[in-house]
Amino acid sequence: MITVKLPYTTTPEGVAELAVWQRHYNSVLRTCYQRIRAGKTQKDILPELRARKDGAFNSWLTLSALSQAKGIHKAAQKNHPDQPVIFGGRRNFSLRSQNKLSATDWQEKRLQPLTIEGHAKSFGPQGGNHKFLLEIEANTLWFCPTGKSKDRFPLKLKLGKSSNYRDKLADMQRHCLSLRDTPFTVKVTKTHVSISWQPEVATPAGRKERILSLDLNPNRIGWAILEKNQVLAWGIYDFPALNSKSGQAPNHTASLKKRNKRKHELSLIAKDITAHALHFQCGTLVTESLTISPKNHGKGKTFNRLVNNAWFRNGFLSPLLRRAQELGLSHKEVNPAYSSKIGNALWGWNLNIPDPACAATEIGRRASLSNVTPPKTSDSPENQRKEDRDQRTHGWKAVWEKTKEKTKPKNRADTPRFLPADYLSLPEASRPRIWKSRRSNVSVLSPPGLAHKPSLDL
Repeated sequence: MITVKLPYTTTPEGVAELAVWQRHYNSVLRTCYQRIRAGKTQKDILPELRARKDGAFNSWLTLSALSQAKGIHKAAQKNHPDQPVIFGGRRNFSLRSQNKLSATDWQEKRLQPLTIEGHAKSFGPQGGNHKFLLEIEANTLWFCPTGKSKDRFPLKLKLGKSSNYRDKLADMQRHCLSLRDTPFTVKVTKTHVSISWQPEVATPAGRKERILSLDLNPNRIGWAILEKNQVLAWGIYDFPALNSKSGQAPNHTASLKKRNKRKHELSLIAKDITAHALHFQCGTLVTESLTISPKNHGKGKTFNRLVNNAWFRNGFLSPLLRRAQELGLSHKEVNPAYSSKIGNALWGWNLNIPDPACAATEIGRRASLSNVTPPKTSDSPENQRKEDRDQRTHGWKAVWEKTKEKTKPKNRADTPRFLPADYLSLPEASRPRIWKSRRSNVSVLSPPGLAHKPSLDL
């Protein structure tokens, strides 16, 4: 999925018309979510909506709101199944309950973007969307509430001449004009418009058996490329400076600047990783199946801040998966339980692969095996449900105990992590190179460059 978000300007009439549509859309959206959460189906919800003024305002607006409400409910059930969604955010709701946020500001926070989903075979001169028409040559997105050219309003996009967004939008517009096979969804706020569409899936050009795997941490990302249990390459992106505190309020200019810097650097890391996948002709991208929810993890304020706040996966995984999809890479997720301990034992000290690259190697090894399900610790029925809930973490614990018996680490409780500082004891020719730009807060660690094969396999 490609999403292009751009600022725009429009006429006073366009502002008024968009405000009316946004108000009706939000009313329908909240109603749909409440009915879906109550267990009603689409067949039951639509007649009720059509009997209401907001639901009868426009049929395609109603269907778009219903579709978005389903997505919101599905995401909420996955992350917080017992808590309802609060439109506007829980923090703002708390401020409003304490009378620290005015009623006007609260209504503004609750207002969701006007979202009109795409339709490839839409009526009109251009396919893609029933209510919006793209004219990239004039930097304009036309809002057509009635579908008639005389009633449309221009949304002038602020798009530079050298922007790569222009090429992507132009290619999407050609599909909408000629083939009419590319629906695009539009989200509009008071200042920005977002255009999303699914590009044509590229034909995988890499080797299916060649895997690029990642180990994700708040301060660093490790990657490794494997083929048939052979490590072809690895690397580490280290960026603790991106997660340092600014010392200012969250809405302060310094905090916003630091947040934008972090998002920009993470997107560049995603770009660099996909470049590695293209260079090594990888066919599969493997990531961890993470289900860490914001909470007190019992390891101190610094750890809670890194896991709950500073490390946002959307800033990295979203552009990474989008780029991987454009390259035709298939995506897999594996259980990362005990991957760091097992990775250090099997790959770290034996092959001089530092943590977290050795953890990424272990994650890739699990994805390459035909059967990566760890053995069960118990066959008793009363323990089976608990093990399923824990995603078989206890099974990987048994694998770790087995690994300790084979590797016999110095510390029986754990395996000492192989860190980049341990390279100082190696010959200079065997040390990896460290690269860092003066304008970047990310350090890149890469090996001298030889294919390795593990000496131990489970």
